[in-house]
Amino acid sequence: MVVLPHMGELMDYGEITTSMTTEQMWEFMNRSMQKVYEILVQYSLPILAFATVCTLPLSITLFCKDRKEESWSVENTKVTPKLWKYGLVVVLGIVFSLGMNCLITMIGLAFFVESFSGVTSTIEPNILMEVICAGVLIPIGEEFMFRGVLFKRYRRSNTFLLAATLSSLIYGLTQGNMIQFAYACVFGVFLCYIYENVGTLKSTILFHITSNLFGVILSYSSLGGWLIQDPIRIAAAIVISVFVISSIYVFVQNIENKNKGV
Repeated sequence: MVVLPHMGELMDYGEITTSMTTEQMWEFMNRSMQKVYEILVQYSLPILAFATVCTLPLSITLFCKDRKEESWSVENTKVTPKLWKYGLVVVLGIVFSLGMNCLITMIGLAFFVESFSGVTSTIEPNILMEVICAGVLIPIGEEFMFRGVLFKRYRRSNTFLLAATLSSLIYGLTQGNMIQFAYACVFGVFLCYIYENVGTLKSTILFHITSNLFGVILSYSSLGGWLIQDPIRIAAAIVISVFVISSIYVFVQNIENKNKGV
């Protein structure tokens, strides 16, 4: 569907003649396939968002089925998180996004691949599309499937660490390359930890949306440009992010311990 409007520019049938050799035909087909690849890369975000939305009916059905089964359990107790926890989730989403984006930028500077740059430079940025697709649709779809369904099902009969690792590895395998795979695995475990401690899928959706939206803001704002101008600034942002996340973790643990009377 994405390629159809571009068929005229993809296939210049005027180049095809009866006198073409096999080698010339292969060259023609290779040029056409390269154009198809460039178009697919350009529209990869809306394609991914559309695919994610298509999975929502199944994910929501399975999620509701699982929660209904849990409600029948004698051991089940409904969790109602306090409002301040959602506030911390928003802060964590911003800080995590800042730290991980800076880390990926630093890795990219250390292992720069020219061919990769050549492909991505042809993509025209569209902030509205990124906000809708990456900032809203994809986070909602992914959270229902990978945390709401997979993680919770693994968690029924496994430890948190094993359930988080398995669901995050599967989540990482859905990404496009090794850097995104590593990012998704770390991101997935972090989301599982939030789900485990806050207790509602709304918290992971909120974290995911906040993190992705802040990543979009970094890409288009002067802050992102200012950071990447100096590796020291990138390193400082990473250190600050780790410090803030660690501080929030210690803060939450202290409160939980006090509530338990430890």
